[in-house]
Amino acid sequence: MAINLPSSQGAGEVSIDTTINEHARIFLQLGKPFNSERVASIPTTYRNKVEGGKGQIKRLWLSPQSGQVTISLSIRKSLLGKSDEILPLSAGAAASPSALQSAIELHPRMPVFCTDEHQQARYRVGHFEGLTVAARTGLANGLVVQVRAHPEADVTRPTDPQAALVSVAGRRLALSPAWVKAVKQGEIFLSAFPAQVASGVEYLDDLQVRERLWAMLAENPALQPYLASLKIDVRDGVVYLGGRLPMLRLRNSARQDIWHVPGVVAIEDTLRID
Repeated sequence: MAINLPSSQGAGEVSIDTTINEHARIFLQLGKPFNSERVASIPTTYRNKVEGGKGQIKRLWLSPQSGQVTISLSIRKSLLGKSDEILPLSAGAAASPSALQSAIELHPRMPVFCTDEHQQARYRVGHFEGLTVAARTGLANGLVVQVRAHPEADVTRPTDPQAALVSVAGRRLALSPAWVKAVKQGEIFLSAFPAQVASGVEYLDDLQVRERLWAMLAENPALQPYLASLKIDVRDGVVYLGGRLPMLRLRNSARQDIWHVPGVVAIEDTLRID
C-alpha cells in the first residue's frame, strides 16, 4: 500500500515522486499541521469532508486499548474563515460527540506519571508531546513523552524506582499507548513503572534521524570514501537510500548502520552497485 505525497528533492536527498512506504509513522502534535493524505485508513466519508486534506490539529483523542485515534482538524475555508472537522483516523474510531466521551482527550504538555510495581505510588516522568500513528492503519503506536530533565533530584539511593529514569533524562521516548490508564485533573497516568518507561524507544524526528544517519555512516571506515556518492532522505521514519556504491558488501554495511538509528521504521533502497 502506498500513500500519496508531494515530490521533494534537494542536496543529499533522494527524489520521492508520489508514494511513501506503508510502514511510515506519522507524528501528531496539537497545534501542528496535518495532511490527511498521509494516513491511508481514514474513512472516505470523512476524508471527503476535508477539502484539500490539510489543516491544523486542534483536538486529539485516544482510545488506549484499541489504539484508535480521532482528531479535530481546523481547516481554512477562506482568507478570513475556518471550520473544524472531526476526523477519525481509522474505521471504528470515535467520531460522534457521545463516542468521544469514552475516549481520552489529550492536551499539550500534559504531565505524565507512572507507578510502582504494586500500583501504590506515582512518579513524575515528564510531559506529553504527541502521538505517532501508523500511516497504513491510523492506529496509535507511540505515546511520545519528554522525560523531565532532572529525575535524579528525587533519587536518594540507587534502589529508588525513579533511578531508572536518570539514564533517559531529557529524552523523548515513544511509549506504548496501551499504558495510558487514565487522565485525571489534566494529568496522564501510565500503568507502567519507571524501569519500563526507561526501556522505551527514543523518538527522533526526521531531521534528527537524518543527522544521526550521516554521523553514523561517517564513522564507518569502509563507507567513508563513498559518502559523497550516497543520497539520503527521511520521511515519517522511512529512510530513502540512493546513490552508488562499488560493492554489495558496502550496501549491506550501510543498511546495517541505518537500522541502528532510533526512529527508523523502514528502508527504501534504490542504491546502484557499480
